[in-house]
Amino acid sequence: MSPFAVFDTFGVVSIETNGYVPASYIIITIVILFTTLSCGKMVNLYPGDGSAYTYTKKTMYPSEKQKKINALIVLILIFTVICASYYLI
Repeated sequence: MSPFAVFDTFGVVSIETNGYVPASYIIITIVILFTTLSCGKMVNLYPGDGSAYTYTKKTMYPSEKQKKINALIVLILIFTVICASYYLI
């Protein structure tokens, strides 16, 4: 890491953003923790595999029961968006 990174992060950028740079680091850390936990769960589900491509492929092409549940969730989400847009207009 460059010595100028500290100047940029906690100098000019901090002044321009009213001091929100540390908050962004906290949010990014939380997001990375969720990503790490998700990858850990995928390793437990598919122990013989180890790539993001394989995990995505196996979760995007689920069994027939999961397809029906996913379709129901999508319909509920669409209905929710339609209802919310109706009330916002």
